[in-house]
Amino acid sequence: KKMESVLTLSSFTKDCLTSCAYIKNPYSTIPFIATGSIEQSLMIFEATQKTNTTHSDQMVDEDESMVVHTGSQQKDMEKTTTLFKLKKKISLPSSILCLDTSSSRIVVGLDNGDVKQWAYTVKEGGQLKLEEINDLCQFHVPVSCVSVNDQHIVVGSEDGSIYMYSIANKEGVLKKGDPFPISSIHLNGDCFYSASHMHVKRWDNNEIVESIRLTTMDISEKITSISAMAARPVVFIGTSKGTLYTWDTRQKRPSQHISLAMCPIWRIHVLDSLDLLCMAQENGQVSLAQLVNNQASTPKVLDNYIAGGINDMQITRVKNTHHHIQLLYVTDHGRIHYQQYN
Repeated sequence: KKMESVLTLSSFTKDCLTSCAYIKNPYSTIPFIATGSIEQSLMIFEATQKTNTTHSDQMVDEDESMVVHTGSQQKDMEKTTTLFKLKKKISLPSSILCLDTSSSRIVVGLDNGDVKQWAYTVKEGGQLKLEEINDLCQFHVPVSCVSVNDQHIVVGSEDGSIYMYSIANKEGVLKKGDPFPISSIHLNGDCFYSASHMHVKRWDNNEIVESIRLTTMDISEKITSISAMAARPVVFIGTSKGTLYTWDTRQKRPSQHISLAMCPIWRIHVLDSLDLLCMAQENGQVSLAQLVNNQASTPKVLDNYIAGGINDMQITRVKNTHHHIQLLYVTDHGRIHYQQYN
């Protein structure tokens, strides 16, 4: 099905942005946006709307705290504009390398090895309240990836260690996952997947229960990203040479591989409710594929060659709609892209 952009944000900050995530807002169809930066700050943006008459398709406040999104519209006419205002900016002791959110938590991994977390609630009227919780853990090396849901938090590090934390029990376990850096980690219900070098491992009850090795990969190729769908027996694996593999967890073999642009696939995100799969690559290419019979369709390129390259990306469904999706990604050059598609 053809997808058309109906809302686009392009804004610049002074920071190199490393990571991004949505924060659910039950009082708006547009969620809060959280971004992490090299300049040691966690920034959270809130959406507001106003009607105005303008000649421009995009505006930015002088202090850069307000960024403006516009949809397809005619010039010199009254129109509704969606603005994202910088709601909170939290200074941290080190650069943020990774970030993830659940329905009640924000977790960030830092260059100095710290893993910090906040509990959040959204009050009536859309007021976001944050409460910092004690540091989750501290590695001796930089944190490379993090994944969080309502029950668990899992964190990977540059020395191959993995920290697994139970939110209900308030207990964590640190284990050596691999001799190589953990490049990607993905919670899938009560289990999770970790990627390192040329292997993907499935963990359950804090133990490795399966190790996946892609024998068709070139020896110089590395696994850079992973994701999975809770309701389907597939794992999606992205590599440093732009290959997307679909791994069948029942038959324990790759059922499909698709060649994208010849550069790393940094992020893969899935939208279970719509059977959608989205990939972001180092060269700035963003592609979307539909999952049919556990196979990805030919990916459709949504955006191409964004300045600076993409560091992180997320996709979600617009609240109270069946087919509208929201795509968010950030770049080396401090650019935030937020788009809605039909």
